[in-house]
Amino acid sequence: MTAPRRLLALSIGALAIAVAAVVLAGGPRVVLLGRSAKDETVVRIQDELRLLGLEVEFHADGAEPRDLAAVARAHNAAAVARVEQQPPEILVWVDPAVAGGGAAAEIRVSATAGGSSDPALLALRAIELLRGRLIPVPVTDRSDASDATTTARSESMDAGAAASDDAAAPRPPAVARPVAPPHREPPRTGPDEASTPDTYRAGAIGLAPALLVSPGVPPMLAVRVGAVWNATPRIAFEAMTSIPTWAATVDGTEGSMDLRVLLAGGGLELGLTEPRQPFGLIAGAGLAAAALFYDGEATAPWMGASGSRWAAAPFASLGARYTLRPALALRGDVLAALLRPEPVLRIAGREIASVGEPAMIVSLGLEVRP
Repeated sequence: MTAPRRLLALSIGALAIAVAAVVLAGGPRVVLLGRSAKDETVVRIQDELRLLGLEVEFHADGAEPRDLAAVARAHNAAAVARVEQQPPEILVWVDPAVAGGGAAAEIRVSATAGGSSDPALLALRAIELLRGRLIPVPVTDRSDASDATTTARSESMDAGAAASDDAAAPRPPAVARPVAPPHREPPRTGPDEASTPDTYRAGAIGLAPALLVSPGVPPMLAVRVGAVWNATPRIAFEAMTSIPTWAATVDGTEGSMDLRVLLAGGGLELGLTEPRQPFGLIAGAGLAAAALFYDGEATAPWMGASGSRWAAAPFASLGARYTLRPALALRGDVLAALLRPEPVLRIAGREIASVGEPAMIVSLGLEVRP
């Protein structure tokens, strides 16, 4: 080979290597969202994807939008994976243009749906899903392989006949087997019950011991029963009642009076924190009806009397919830209500106390989401 031809061949080879490097460097980019870069599941997914030749960027989950498609556009990424903690699951979004077309959808890789909460298995399922959608697998065409094999066989037979008539018979042709495409999970069009966070379930039932406190009367023991139905992850409708279990006794010179207060009503709740976090704050407001039952005892010449009164009770509340399990949480609430018209307690025609300026109900108990 002459010097100019050798130089031309070297130049073409260097250009091919440079082009290959550019192509490999421009591979799909994956944005990984999580609570911490040192999280076990985050580290496992990041290392495995880099071994597959993918470019991986980690970002703290709280600093990014909830919409995975928006995160992908902001970082020019082909896929986004968010590692959730409670319940353990991974949300995956892949650009339809990279995955081979179709409608874009978030795929939820859930520990509960797979029957195991092992972080390693959860990460492995997410890695396989991303690998199958981001790394194309070539499929060998059976007809082309057969034609190439037949041509090679004919040439081998011609060469053997020219060398010797007693040459050994050619070996049977090896047929190339097409590589099967990777398994792809079908996109889910809606939340399924097994992998949906607890805030998306049909509702919750709460039961808690409570203490009703109002200026002018001793505290009253009660039981608070509530029912919640979530319209969205942050907005819920609540129905509640406070059932008195122990009366408050108000004493006067002419006698005494036992008082019980029943409260029942409903309103709206608003989640103030991220619904998927274990700890959450809830604010609420609504309207209730208050029934006051009194039973008086008097000394002579006065006579005791018993009866009841009703009042409207608009209220506001603030609560806190800590999730112990996906279907069980510890919940505490403070409710403040104004009773109108304001009930007044009188003994021998003399006012001794009033109720509902305001009436406070403090409770702590359990919330169950069946």
